[in-house]
Amino acid sequence: MNPCTRPFVVVALLVPSLIPSAAPLRAADSSIITVSPKVRKDVASGERARVLVQLRLPGRGHVPEGRLTHAAASLQRADIAKVRGYVLRRLHKYNYRVVHQYDYVPLVALEIDASALAELEGAPIWVDGVFEDGIKTPLLPESVPLIGGDVAWGRGFDGSGVVVAVLDTGVDSTHPFLAGKVVEEACYSSTLAKHSKTFCPNGG
Repeated sequence: MNPCTRPFVVVALLVPSLIPSAAPLRAADSSIITVSPKVRKDVASGERARVLVQLRLPGRGHVPEGRLTHAAASLQRADIAKVRGYVLRRLHKYNYRVVHQYDYVPLVALEIDASALAELEGAPIWVDGVFEDGIKTPLLPESVPLIGGDVAWGRGFDGSGVVVAVLDTGVDSTHPFLAGKVVEEACYSSTLAKHSKTFCPNGG
């Protein structure tokens, strides 16, 4: 290489790093959006579906905040807000309603119709999936190992002499596991028009 050309090569390599990116975020590269079959079925019948839209964040995607520094967590929340803003702006011409906006996880809860779903599917760089927003039933074979309950039992910890307050989706106090062990219980569940219906046994 001619020595006279070297300064120009160096300048050419440095210039791109000095030019700011035109886009505020660099989206993940994907063209596949997962859509729940039930969501497709509901909107195909002319109904509105209540859904969770999973947002596609830039870079390596969402990381639980417990694994991040305070600064990194703040940046991730900003990314979530920006991507959510892009998605909602795409929907402004369509029939949809925002049910809830999440700050710490890349989700937004919406009510949508078929046209709004089609628009979401047309945004694969910002949307990862569209799923039914429904109540899931917890099962002991999954939840007990998840919290390490089986490990604790194996080490001899059975709760003897300890009073524990459990915040849960509800229990059957007559179940053999809990027979004679429930000291007191209360139900907190609300009925809000078009949003929720109480699950308390007395309907309160």
